[in-house]
Amino acid sequence: AGGVGGTGTGKGGVGGTVSPVGTGGTGLTGAAGTGGPAGATGQGGSGTGTAGTMGCLCPANETCNANGACVCTQTNAQACAAAGIGCGATTNICGQAVTCKCPANSICDTSTDTCTITCVTGTGGTITPLDNGEQAAIICPAQPN
Repeated sequence: AGGVGGTGTGKGGVGGTVSPVGTGGTGLTGAAGTGGPAGATGQGGSGTGTAGTMGCLCPANETCNANGACVCTQTNAQACAAAGIGCGATTNICGQAVTCKCPANSICDTSTDTCTITCVTGTGGTITPLDNGEQAAIICPAQPN
């Protein structure tokens, strides 16, 4: 006679090992793009223009003239007036030598650096002193022809 079947429960199987996370591969390089349309041709500039001026860096009391050279801002006449002389030698505010000269109808008195007005026409006249130290001549009468 056959035997009686057994009863029992079986054990579950052991789970498998977990695989590590994989890394993604590098992507493929894309194809080059197509070139854009050619740009429009530019127009040439005009050939006219004005010349620039040269600048210069000048010391104190000097300015740059049209030729690009430094010149004193004080004129010779202003330097003579500042020195209080009508004729003779002085210096301007830039330290440059200045010669002061009398007008054509005057002579220089070198002892006082003043101008004395002379008779401009005729045979002579009386010279009269003025308040400012200069002398004035009476304009002489014209000689008859």
